[in-house]
Amino acid sequence: WRWAYAVNAHAHLYACRTFLGAMKAAGEPAHLAVTASMVAIVPPPISVAYISSKFATLGIAMALRNELADTQVGISVLCPGMSATNIVATTARLRPGAGEQGAAAQTAQNMSGVLASGMSPARIGERMARAIQAGEFFVFTHPEWKPMAEAGFAEMLAAFGESADPAYAGDDIAGLVAANGARRMNVAVNR
Repeated sequence: WRWAYAVNAHAHLYACRTFLGAMKAAGEPAHLAVTASMVAIVPPPISVAYISSKFATLGIAMALRNELADTQVGISVLCPGMSATNIVATTARLRPGAGEQGAAAQTAQNMSGVLASGMSPARIGERMARAIQAGEFFVFTHPEWKPMAEAGFAEMLAAFGESADPAYAGDDIAGLVAANGARRMNVAVNR
């Protein structure tokens, strides 16, 4: 778990700590590129540590989007699907602790096969470069995931119903934003 978060989430925080202050201070257009995954949007039945670390990465990008709204620093979050990378072999080689055993080892071998037929990282990189130039926030590279994302968000939206307390006036979202020193959120705030 610690290793998954260090690689997938904390690395973005370290990059921000290292570069973001200077990027903002320069007062010139700059851009952050954060890599999450489609598993942060549509979690398949794979590693909970990996999926939750990618959810954290998506949250980092979304929070930074709000924090950088009034600066010259743009941000994009890449959410690719299956990519032809060596992530399984690299993980086995670099992750601390004992290697995968039993069912976990079989799953790792199966994932190597799945990823081998994934999209070329070069094509994903080209798409990301275009997205940065266009100032896009969400960068999706695998449209076959869209129906699953739509179904997941439809389920989430359908779960909104009546207030748990009908006498409650409702959350002051604009006040929440203002209390945190922000002037706006990068989503519509309607009450």
